[in-house]
Amino acid sequence: MQKRTSLIVAAAITFSVLVGIVVYIVMNRHPNARAAEVPSAKVAVAAKGDIAHTLSLAGQFQPYQVVDVHPKVTGFMVKINVDIGDRVRKARLWRYWKFQS
Repeated sequence: MQKRTSLIVAAAITFSVLVGIVVYIVMNRHPNARAAEVPSAKVAVAAKGDIAHTLSLAGQFQPYQVVDVHPKVTGFMVKINVDIGDRVRKARLWRYWKFQS
């Protein structure tokens, strides 16, 4: 039993040494090949300056969800004094309501 265990341990050590030798030979066969695989990057000197980049694209907005909006009171708007894009100031009357009784 002890002889069999010694034989297995000796075979494992021999196998490990052989694998190590093969790996060493393969890795050192072409030393320049490993250097060629290393990626390189260009290096620039940092300098102060303005950074400007403008990108103009055409497009349109689309709603994620469309909902109906209902007032809390019954009635309808008689007149709207503003249009899309108008500036609205504080305390300016911009719509007239007609309430139903």
